[in-house]
Amino acid sequence: DEQIIKARGKLVTGSHPAEEIIKYADKTGADLILMATYGRSGISRWAMGSVAYKVLRSALVPVWLIRAGLSSEIIQDKLPIKTILVPLDGSKLAETALPYIEALVKQLGPEQVKVTLLRICQPQAVRSGYSPVISLGWEKQAARDMFQCKLVARSYLGDIEKRLRAAGIRACAVVVTGEPDDKIIEYTQQKGTSLVAMTIHGRSGISRWAYGSVAERVMLEAPTPIFLVRPR
Repeated sequence: DEQIIKARGKLVTGSHPAEEIIKYADKTGADLILMATYGRSGISRWAMGSVAYKVLRSALVPVWLIRAGLSSEIIQDKLPIKTILVPLDGSKLAETALPYIEALVKQLGPEQVKVTLLRICQPQAVRSGYSPVISLGWEKQAARDMFQCKLVARSYLGDIEKRLRAAGIRACAVVVTGEPDDKIIEYTQQKGTSLVAMTIHGRSGISRWAYGSVAERVMLEAPTPIFLVRPR
């Protein structure tokens, strides 16, 4: 069915674009800021002073980013949204993105969208410099810890999956092993994800991942639009 989207333009002047964007969003009661990263390399570590990054760090509403480097063919292939990847680290802070995704899925049509809940168990580095006997003991303990992490992760994601399904949302849970940023990017590349939804926060946030840095790398390298929520 054909949908009609109402749009209007607004010209705002000021010497600090990010501040003007945030002020306008606050003034108008915007629910979402949608923007493209500027420049050929999107948000990179040398460009942390960029408008997009400043908006991300200060906006009180979710920010939806599309990298400037994505071709129109890729963007059109991702839209309309069919699959949403939600990485979670087990913290309440990371779950901040879930209510927004629930609302988005219901608006798009629950029968058209599938939500994948992703939890990554990070392997412990085996310490070097010990005798073979001690090192073997460390490896066994690391293996036990990983087994326990996967059990806890499956139980945790299973509870959220049940909650989403009870709300009429198609959801599945996936647990993988590795580094969070690597696995999130790898999953989007291999599974053709339409959108990645994450919480982003600074050092004061309590999280099991260095979530700010993980989100930054995902923004830089993931071949898909990113939906970012900053906890209030």
